[in-house]
Amino acid sequence: MFLKLTTPPEIDCAEPPVVDALQQAVITHHDDDSLVKRNVYAAMELVTAHTSRQLLTATWTLYADRFASEMQLRVCPVQSVVSVKYVDAAGALQTVAPSAYQLDAVSEPARLVPAHGYDWPNTREEMNAVRVEFLAGYDDWYSVPERAKQAVMLLAAHWYENREAVLVGTISKEIELAYDTLVSSLKWSAV
Repeated sequence: MFLKLTTPPEIDCAEPPVVDALQQAVITHHDDDSLVKRNVYAAMELVTAHTSRQLLTATWTLYADRFASEMQLRVCPVQSVVSVKYVDAAGALQTVAPSAYQLDAVSEPARLVPAHGYDWPNTREEMNAVRVEFLAGYDDWYSVPERAKQAVMLLAAHWYENREAVLVGTISKEIELAYDTLVSSLKWSAV
């Protein structure tokens, strides 16, 4: 199985994540808004990569060679399934009716299973024959866990102040320790 970010979240410089980052870095002018926005995007991508937790609503696609009895959507929180498609034995792309499957969005990772009385259809034996498109992420910035917001702000402000990969003459692991502690508390695991 393979997950691909299909449509990333969109934010502009006036939206809360960028405004929060400007405050975190104590930036009182708007000359660097686009730089701060890029830092926020990169920090959100990193937090998502480290936690499998999508911060703002985005579209993801799960690709699989065949249906499993339980399809795990390994980015959370899952809001809804947009579509479940598969390549049939004749090579045609088909769509599974929404009434034929159930989404358990409470579990982390979310689970997609056939509805009562249904089975997954047979697929053609080829790579990526199954495609599940779904929306994941919190409804808005205010719904994002504070630990995740803090990790994003910490990184965005740090990257704003330190634009090179190496700090000469500085020995500090505090940023790394703080970030690791925050993202570790956001990770989930299958039970």
